[in-house]
Amino acid sequence: VPTRCIQQMQELGARCLPLYAPQVQRRVGLLRLSEHKLSTAAQALSDVLLHGTDWRSLALPQDQSTE
Repeated sequence: VPTRCIQQMQELGARCLPLYAPQVQRRVGLLRLSEHKLSTAAQALSDVLLHGTDWRSLALPQDQSTE
C-alpha cells in the first residue's frame, strides 16, 4: 500500500511490510484540460509529479507486529 495508507491499513488489521526488492517502478502521466482548474488534491499530485520527489527520502513506518 502507499506509505500514507500504512497506518490506516494497520488499524484495520493489515500487516504492512516495506518492499525492498524487486524495485517497483511504473511510468505515469498526467492529462488535464487547460481551461479547467484542478482540485486541491489533484493540484498537489500534479506538483509532486512535475517537480519530482526523492521517494527514497520518505520514511516508512516500522512494522509494529511481532512474529
